[in-house]
Amino acid sequence: MNIYDYFISKSIADYCQSIGHEFDPLEMAVIVAISDKTILEKHAAWREIIAGYTDMPIPTHNNTGFAARESLHEYLQGYISWEKKLQKTFRASSDNAIYVPSVTWSSSSRLILGYYSNFKNAQSKIKDYVRSMKKKYRNDVMSIEMHKEYIDNSECEPYCANFNMNGEITKLYNEKEYRMPDGGDNSIPHNLDRVYIHIPMPFQKGDIVAFRSRPLVLDTLPQWSDDYDEWLLGDSCCIASTAYCMEDDGMLKRLVIEEPHEFEFWTEEVKAPHLFAVELSRYLRGDTDNLAMLFNMFHKIKMEVDVTTANGLLGMI
Repeated sequence: MNIYDYFISKSIADYCQSIGHEFDPLEMAVIVAISDKTILEKHAAWREIIAGYTDMPIPTHNNTGFAARESLHEYLQGYISWEKKLQKTFRASSDNAIYVPSVTWSSSSRLILGYYSNFKNAQSKIKDYVRSMKKKYRNDVMSIEMHKEYIDNSECEPYCANFNMNGEITKLYNEKEYRMPDGGDNSIPHNLDRVYIHIPMPFQKGDIVAFRSRPLVLDTLPQWSDDYDEWLLGDSCCIASTAYCMEDDGMLKRLVIEEPHEFEFWTEEVKAPHLFAVELSRYLRGDTDNLAMLFNMFHKIKMEVDVTTANGLLGMI
């Protein structure tokens, strides 16, 4: 299989190919899990890994609570079966359950798209809404979810599904059933996105990258210990990245990004209100040490944003 078909980031995929990096079967299975492919596409890919690649154990990840498994193949077979059952339950209508689709943007604002008695109508609403969105708002979407919530039944934990921009399910879970049902070590939270793998990245401090269509200035990248067994224990591994962004209100924020595998090189012209990113990039790269100039530029951009906002408010009076 071509594992690069499952990369969200073309920049990272191209880089890994260019250096000839090889992923083992476990790493391939994790890359499939964190992709934006549909559940059916993921199941097909995992079956291909089972059929065509050597089996191997999954080591314990103490930093995420993922318990060791002796066989990747057996784990994938069990997970596919478990997720198929979960999807069937999620889609089945119930007299005491409602479906609540929603969209969340990078600003953390969340819009509930309505309340529905069946999955089909709720999914249709997601597809219709995404198709109707203007490009500006479409590019700023952080997540699309659908919750199945039970009415007057506190014993039933709500289900949640994540969707891609085509309105198809990419991930499904239920907090009560987030543990494998057979007990023992397999009762530990089991989703493969809890298995940390090292994906080589072409980025460096100060690079301007796109994250879900927003320009960010990288500060730190995931840190990996040279000792594989050591970072599995959780004391010497940080898979998150930190980056700076200029918000629409002109404020500079430092973000912790837990999905650095989605980064792309920013290839477009940087425009307001993100112009500060260019100078901040130069500073973090060490191309300039003029901190006073940097703060003066930030102050100027912030004032311009404030004036634009004020004029917009005056126009509403």
